[in-house]
Amino acid sequence: MIHKSVSVAAVMILLAGAILAQGSGKSMKKGEIPFFGNETCPVSGKPVVKKHFATRNGERIYVCCGRCKKKVKADFGKYRKVAYPKAKAVGNQTCPLTGKPVDPKISVDFQGHSVGVCCKRCAKAFMKEPRKRLALARNPKLKLVGNKICPVMAAEKEAVSDDCFLIHDGRIINLCCEGCVEDFNKNPARYVKVLGIKRGKGSGTGTGKGRGRGGR
Repeated sequence: MIHKSVSVAAVMILLAGAILAQGSGKSMKKGEIPFFGNETCPVSGKPVVKKHFATRNGERIYVCCGRCKKKVKADFGKYRKVAYPKAKAVGNQTCPLTGKPVDPKISVDFQGHSVGVCCKRCAKAFMKEPRKRLALARNPKLKLVGNKICPVMAAEKEAVSDDCFLIHDGRIINLCCEGCVEDFNKNPARYVKVLGIKRGKGSGTGTGKGRGRGGR
């Protein structure tokens, strides 16, 4: 009888803990930054370390170490051909900027991905936020929150940075820096609340309609 009472008490404690965790929001899914880069260092052939990369014209070439980064920066064009030898078609049917059907004659090549757009104007605008638009091309069901202030740094009213975002629960949330992803994931519910998003409710549209072709 005593053992049975102890077992029941243990179950009740576990259930209470689960309810508290759910109520705190810490059980929500974590946000993530999609990775659209090369997996192998074009200099050494080793697996890349995502914190090491060289940038030019909005594109990133990922490398394995700081030493290789210097070599890529010195000859970006040469190593781009190694990192992204041929662009593969994403196959999107709608423009990731307007939501209109793509023009089969117009596309944008970005980090080994060929993205269809509806017009030359969108092809140019794509490069203002290439990673965000690529994410939308690959998954048009994603919704743009369109926040101007980073939810993690809301108290400081820190403005978001261009093309810096995470994907959480089907939404693209803008951030001021990639370092804020870790803080966001410590308590996603807190920052979702800061943004005024109701769980299960979308905010904005996948194509960013109503915010111009640049998305913000």
